[in-house]
Amino acid sequence: MPDRRQLLRAGIGLAAMALPLRGRAALAVHPPDRGPYALRLTWIRNAQFAGEYFADSRGYYHDEGFTNVDLQSGGPSAPPTEIDLAQGKCLMGISAIDLTAAAITQGAALRTIGCLFQKSAFCLVSLASRPIPDPAAMIGRRIGVQAGNQVVFSTFLQLNGIDPGRVTIVPVQFDPTPLVAGEVDGWVGYIGNEPNQLHRRGIAATTFLFADHGYPLVMETFVVRQDSVLHERDRLKAALRAELRGWKDALRDPAGGAALAVDRYGRSLGLDLQAEAMQAITENTLITSPETTVHGLMTLTPDRMERNVQVLRDLGNDVTQATLFDMSLLGEIYREDPTLIRV
Repeated sequence: MPDRRQLLRAGIGLAAMALPLRGRAALAVHPPDRGPYALRLTWIRNAQFAGEYFADSRGYYHDEGFTNVDLQSGGPSAPPTEIDLAQGKCLMGISAIDLTAAAITQGAALRTIGCLFQKSAFCLVSLASRPIPDPAAMIGRRIGVQAGNQVVFSTFLQLNGIDPGRVTIVPVQFDPTPLVAGEVDGWVGYIGNEPNQLHRRGIAATTFLFADHGYPLVMETFVVRQDSVLHERDRLKAALRAELRGWKDALRDPAGGAALAVDRYGRSLGLDLQAEAMQAITENTLITSPETTVHGLMTLTPDRMERNVQVLRDLGNDVTQATLFDMSLLGEIYREDPTLIRV
């Protein structure tokens, strides 16, 4: 699989050429016609996007004036979200902050206007019989790392002061069978996926989140073109309001979100209901924090933004808070309807 930054470098270059109350008063009885809404997802249509499924199936996008909704799938072979944004294929996209920073460094005029996961979902998985409980315990061990996650793992090692030469990196795919077979000692995974897969197979595993060990980079960020912030502000705010309503439903009803993924939005994928429900429950823990309780879902404080910027600059990205983030739309939404802050 090509390196994520290589994909961005190629794609951005081409693009450069070329509250969940249905009757709440904040919604107009007859909202303006805002046209179609296209949202690019980071992955396949599984339970990871339950908030979008609720927003669509319960008519929240329609309430905001969108005539139809296109939830565009991502996946391992899809280009980064930033490329589709730069090429005008969607109004908004879900991504990760390191990818957006790399795109901006390459000249893309993009902004992050919201952040769903307050903590990164990346984790290190090991068998309970051979546990790796913390970063220091990775030294001298074999760690399975997927091609697309090499940069993430390298950054994690750097932030923890671990010389990459002291860890044996073994290229793997996404099925954790090599961990079970003893071919590797640890596995770079996604907290809602591989740990739950192992649990369902009756295999006891140990995990730790990168975010709990010095890795501040946020995930599931909402990214848009800068010109959309300037010229389509009302459409973006409408989309964010619908997203907020959908994600509040997803937090209240993870089983319902999983069922929407299995029975409707990801029906052709042959998803397993139990697995999707476990994923939804696990990932919901990443969405709320003491900060979101005060400021509302998807918000980031200036301190959190600056910590992300510092790490990204250390990685060679030419970004600042002003060029990477614009939280003013969410700020306006919450000032206009403070009830939306409550989950």
